[in-house]
Amino acid sequence: MQFGTGRHGSDELLEQYSMGLLDDPVSQELEEHLLICPGCQDNLAVADAYRKSMRSAALELRESVQARGPWKKWFGGLYRVPNLVWPIATVVLLIVAGSLLPSTYRSRAHPALVSLQSYRGAGSALNSSTPAARPFTLILDVTDLPPLPQYRLEIVDAAGRAVFGSSPAPRDNKLRATIARGLPAGMYYVRVYGQELLREYGLEARD
Repeated sequence: MQFGTGRHGSDELLEQYSMGLLDDPVSQELEEHLLICPGCQDNLAVADAYRKSMRSAALELRESVQARGPWKKWFGGLYRVPNLVWPIATVVLLIVAGSLLPSTYRSRAHPALVSLQSYRGAGSALNSSTPAARPFTLILDVTDLPPLPQYRLEIVDAAGRAVFGSSPAPRDNKLRATIARGLPAGMYYVRVYGQELLREYGLEARD
């Protein structure tokens, strides 16, 4: 398994990692990818939260059943089930439920990659776009900008209202930022600041 540029862990792979089911070589390779991929970090956080909520729901159901005296006889056999069975049952439940997850979660597994072209200074057209209301990762080349340990990144809408902000550090002369919730349809401007505005890009979110 290789995680090259533009490759990301699948829903199933991240869910298995979250549950500790991956072999060591695969787990180690995925961990190395997670160190440099904000998009997969976000997706893993979603998988972790989903796993914890499902486990919590399973435990609450078990406690609720145990607390109901009239049901003890009917569920008596469950009390004698070895403790190991409960984690296994939880894993099975997660796998089944994962296949039924709404498309809004599945769309987060693979954020679109958006490489922006310079607008202010280079005078290029507003030709970069991303699907509306979908997560995406911005990739901005800062080779020609003053070298800084980090830059301030801001996205504003057509009216100049800020809708996103972060302070990424450059890697390989590129800035990367993942917008996990995406943007509503419309025109936006991506601005990179040091002490002042250094560069501006145009970005369209399309339906």
